[in-house]
Amino acid sequence: MTFQQLRYFIATADYKSFSKAAESCYVAQTAISKQIANLEDELDCQLLARNKHQVQLTRSGEVFYRYAQEILHLCDNAVQGTKMAKMLEMTHLRIGYWGILEQRMLINLVKKYKKNREGQGFSPLYSSVDLNKVVPALLNQEQDVVLMPTSVVKDNPRIDYLPLAEPDICLAVGKDHPLAARREVEREELRRENFITSDTSGSAGLQQLRETYWEQLGFRPNMLLYAAETESALLMVETGGGVMLVTELMRQYSPKRLSFCTIKGFHATQEIGMAWLRENGSPSLREFLQFVRQEEKTGQIEL
Repeated sequence: MTFQQLRYFIATADYKSFSKAAESCYVAQTAISKQIANLEDELDCQLLARNKHQVQLTRSGEVFYRYAQEILHLCDNAVQGTKMAKMLEMTHLRIGYWGILEQRMLINLVKKYKKNREGQGFSPLYSSVDLNKVVPALLNQEQDVVLMPTSVVKDNPRIDYLPLAEPDICLAVGKDHPLAARREVEREELRRENFITSDTSGSAGLQQLRETYWEQLGFRPNMLLYAAETESALLMVETGGGVMLVTELMRQYSPKRLSFCTIKGFHATQEIGMAWLRENGSPSLREFLQFVRQEEKTGQIEL
């Protein structure tokens, strides 16, 4: 049994005529008749009742007709679905990000990338990714690329990463905080402050980085809250719940919400970049990385 036989059979049943079916299939009438006869021999039953005026389905033919239609419909769906999957593989890119800063960097990168690829098709799928899920998401190819602090993935041999920025760390306070009008503060002044930070328990590398911050401060701060996400931590700072160490890049993203000041004698940074699974062969990922590398090399990445 072949798909061609099924198509000939359905056409003959629809037109109730071998000659009209042959015309619609662009073949000779003898070819239609022979293929249907072979089909009936294989099934060992008569599917079509023939007379001088028209062709009609037998009871067995009616049953087989419904199955034949369903088979061809599924076949067409399989072809279309496969073609669509190939197209999506070429144009879709699953991009994850950790915090609000990475989200803003991502927006700038994708906007520029899409502008450069105008008319070529590019459909990114965005997802916020928890720290403890960054590595599994990449290894399981749930995400093609993730923007986050590079210390999260540095120790994994299967994951490659590209640093995009390494901004200094400063202090963020609410607009109504006593330190809001200051450009610089002494480290000792911060001993009395309540600190808020993002929960970094999902990354040993990021936790270790935070420990270096406390060493530079010269004391372990009073941690009022370990927020589940960066935005929640910033909201607490904005509403006077405490102070927070953030990257200098936050100055340009949240100048209306927060005030920022330098900590005298405190010199710390946090490297931010994108990571991907080394063996991920996605064409979309390869093209996107090529663009980002060029932007990074020429110093044109907008932060």
